[in-house]
Formats: sequence, structure tokens, C-alpha cells
Amino acid sequence: MQQAPPFAPMPPPSAQPPPPGWGPIPVRDTTLGVLAYVLTFVAGWLAPLVIFLVAKKEDKINRFHAMQALLLSIAQFILFFPLMMLWFFPLFGLPTFGGDVSPAGLGAMIGVFMAFMAAACGLGVLFLVLNIVGAVKASRAEMWKLPLIGAMAERWS
Repeated sequence: MQQAPPFAPMPPPSAQPPPPGWGPIPVRDTTLGVLAYVLTFVAGWLAPLVIFLVAKKEDKINRFHAMQALLLSIAQFILFFPLMMLWFFPLFGLPTFGGDVSPAGLGAMIGVFMAFMAAACGLGVLFLVLNIVGAVKASRAEMWKLPLIGAMAERWS
């Protein structure tokens, strides 16, 4: 019994275009969209803003993800700033303004401090996950819209 060769010979090149579904895969450059989310950890809202301004107007997917990352970092600031103010007030404000520094008052201050700290950590994890998912979706050139800010990002990009 004769065995077939391990590799079939290549067919001769053809002048006809390849059938649908065959041939080179079109590649989109999604680097700017990914960087908009990733650089948020380093530069805050400034990195997505610069990327949004640098991206070409025809590059809808990268402009959308840059705008969504910008709006996400602004939402993060809007939620964190009052939370941090409320976090520091029980820690420093109450004894300074003549508040109760008894053991019960001190226990209440520590409890409020810990509650705001837990809320800040929870929000931090939420925004971390949203930025990671956004970067993955941007790398796949998917139009992934966050609730509330996704529609605004699409409209403004």
C-alpha cells in the first residue's frame, strides 16, 4: 500500500480574485482606542482627551472609545471627589470643630471612615473593570457602549 505524500503540492497561482471569505483579513488599527482606556490609569482624563483630539475624524471606532474613556474618567472624578471629601471630614473635621471625641464618638468616626473607604474601594474596582473591558472591546474594534455615557460618546465622537 502506497502512502500519500505528507503535503499536497501548491496549486499554480491564479489571476482570479480569491472566493469570498478567503484572502487577507482586513486589519483595523485599534491602538488608539486601547490606549485611551489603558493610559487613564497613568494620566487620568488627559490621555483620552489627547487621543480623541489626535484621532482622525474618519476613525470613528477610536474616536468613540477615546470619548467613552474620557467620559468614564470624568464620571470617576465626579463620583470620587465628593466621596473623598466625605471620607476626610469624619477623619479630620469632627474633632477640629468641637465634635464629640468620646470613645463612642471616636468609634462612630472610625465606622463612617471605614464605610467611605469601602465605598471608594468598590468604586475603584468597578472603574478598573470597566476600563479593562473597554480596552478589550476597543482592541476587537467593537462598539461597546456603557450605559448612560455610551450614547453621549457616540453622539460626540
